[in-house]
This record gives sequence, structure tokens and C-alpha cells, in this order.
Amino acid sequence: MSFERVDRRKSITLVTFGHVRPTHRGADGSTWELIEYLHSQGRLARVVCCDFDAEASSRIGVPFVVPFRTVFRWGSALIERLGRGRSSWGRRSRERLFDGLVSRSSALVRAEQVLFRKPNFERSARVLRRQGISTLAIASILHPRTNYDRVGWEAEKRGLSDRSPYRDEKRLRQLENFFSLCDRVLTTEKVGETSFREHGIARDRIVTTRLMNGADSQRFRPRAGPRSPGPLRYLHLSSMNLIKGVGPLFEAWSRLGLTDAELWLAGSMDASTQALFKKYGLPREYWMGPVEDSPERYREADVFISPSLSDSAPNTILEALASGIPVISSDACGASILIENGVNGWVYPWGDVQALEKCIRWCHEHRNHLAAMGQAARAIALENPRGKFGAEVLKAVDSGSNPD
Repeated sequence: MSFERVDRRKSITLVTFGHVRPTHRGADGSTWELIEYLHSQGRLARVVCCDFDAEASSRIGVPFVVPFRTVFRWGSALIERLGRGRSSWGRRSRERLFDGLVSRSSALVRAEQVLFRKPNFERSARVLRRQGISTLAIASILHPRTNYDRVGWEAEKRGLSDRSPYRDEKRLRQLENFFSLCDRVLTTEKVGETSFREHGIARDRIVTTRLMNGADSQRFRPRAGPRSPGPLRYLHLSSMNLIKGVGPLFEAWSRLGLTDAELWLAGSMDASTQALFKKYGLPREYWMGPVEDSPERYREADVFISPSLSDSAPNTILEALASGIPVISSDACGASILIENGVNGWVYPWGDVQALEKCIRWCHEHRNHLAAMGQAARAIALENPRGKFGAEVLKAVDSGSNPD
């Protein structure tokens, strides 16, 4: 089956599984940045989403569409009630419901080309294929089979039974079908491209770019003065689950046994993470729970750790770099391409506990180098400011495909 080449003259219908709001924080911020940029370039035809703030529609002069809004709201409420304690089922069911409603929406019939912001629209992609409408997917994740395999490997290694959406076989098949139906898949350089090619997506259907949010260098900035005396502070910030690499991080930290260092953990913990937190005996006072003022957390730290087993482009790496602290990252993070070993941080093979230990110990034994590394971190963040995400996406949309 031949795939239609993307015509750069076509307007774009953006479809996203999310609530659209004018913000510059997190995943919602990157979606809004993309909407603003496409609109500024005269390329945005409409936005199809789960819901939107009135301010969003007043600031962007295109239709915002929630297909069969009442059906989706009532259906979501019912799914939430039935799915208590079954987060994976609930997420898959809401995605499936929304996909079904989108696939029947008149917004798709009028589309010239469709850009999917979140990757679980199997039915919609199938309808668009039959209608001959070009489809592109922004792969905010690595290939779902990569996630499935790595989380399964980690759960087995740690003696856990993981029931997260990453191990949901039905959702996995939906995602695989979706990506197989799209004309083009937009993914991150190196990490993303390798993942999708390994799982059967042809090279001429993959478009690689730096699909990461730029750094908000005004909000995230270095501490104003010298840091107060005390133990070296390592920070990990995420919605913690197995795919975030908390197992290798907790194991490495417990094996190091550093007496004059602290591992700060900011964010929520799922059941598997809490079990590992208890297993490895980490001090509970260093778990801050969900945080509202994350810039302050970075400014109080000396080193940031992003140990993910699979992560397309975590915002946290850019936030830490902008905050002027070096980053230790696994090579499974797409944003690790911004890190130069020994200059603004360290990159190690994902899942390799000993390699992670060495990176942490190096920082511990060379703390006099960390200030200069932090300055280098800030410099690379300033080269990747907010506003680049939308431009990179549109450039990728218009590029067609990578040459062999």
C-alpha cells in the first residue's frame, strides 16, 4: 500500500486528546504553543479536542470543536465511575470513546490534512484513510511496543505486577494500528526514530525533529546567590511510575550509601513506585509529593536525574538545564541529545544501574565542577527557547519524509 505524500499547501486540522487552555506549562503548554504557531502561520483550520477554555477560542480565530460534547461528558463520567481502581481500563475507554466520536465528526470530513497531537485515534485514522485525507501523528511517546516491553522487563526484574496503561495489551494493539495507518509519524531524533524503525514503521514514513518543548528560561532560572551549605542535593521530578526509571534510580541510590547527599523526589508515585520506595528504604522526608512551584525545586538542587526507560522528550530535562543545574539522563530520553558528557551533565545506557551509580558518584566526587557545568546547562537551554516546538512541528509536517 502506498502512502500519500503530505502536501505542504494544505491547512491543518489539529486533533488532540486533551483540554485546550492558554498556558505555557507542561504538555498542555506545548499543545497551546503548537496551536498559536500554526495559527500565526495561517495554517490552522480547526482544533478538535475533549474540551477548551473560552479564553482559548477567543484568542485563536478558528473553530474549536468537541465532537458530540454531551455524549463525551456523560460517557466519561460513566467510565470514571465504573473504572475506579482500573486506571488502565479507564484511560483506554475514554480514549476509545473520544476516538469513536471524532471519527464520526463533520470536522474530519472538511479537513485537508489531520495532525494528531496524541496517539490513540485508530478509528479516526482508518476513516481518514478511506476518505483519502492525509494524516500525521506527533509521537509524544516512543513506539508503544518499546514501552510495553521495557516496562514488562522492569516489572519482572523488580518482582512487580504492573497494570499501567503501558502494559495494556488492548491499548497497545490500538496504538500499533493507529501508527500503521498514519501517512507520516513525527518523532524525536535518534531515540524515537530507532524505536519506530525497530517495530516496523518504514523509514520513508518517519520524520524526525526535535519534538521537545523549548525551555522557559524566565520561569526556570538559576538560583540568585550561592547555595546554602549542606549535603549535595540530587533531584528527580516526574509522575513516578516504572517507565520513569525509578527502579534503577532507587537501587543505585541505596547501593551507593552516600552519607552527605540527599535524593529529593518530587511528584506523585503510583503503587509500583511506592512499593519500590519502601523496598529500598529511601527516607520518606525526601519525597515531597506533587509540587506546585517546580522552579523552586530545581533552584534548590545541585543535580537533576532523568533515568527513564523510555521517554520521547521529558520537559524536566529542559527545565533543569534552564535552571542552571547539570543533568544525568538515560539514553532513552529524547532530550538527552542536549547533554554533552562532562560538560553539562552525563548520559548513560538506560536501565544500567552501575552506569547510573558512576554518574552519581562522579558528581559527588567532583562537586567543584558542578557550578561550571550548571553554566553550560543554562547556555544550552537558552539555545532552545520556548516557541521552537511549533516551528519544528510545522517544518516536519512540510518536509515530507527523510531521504534514505
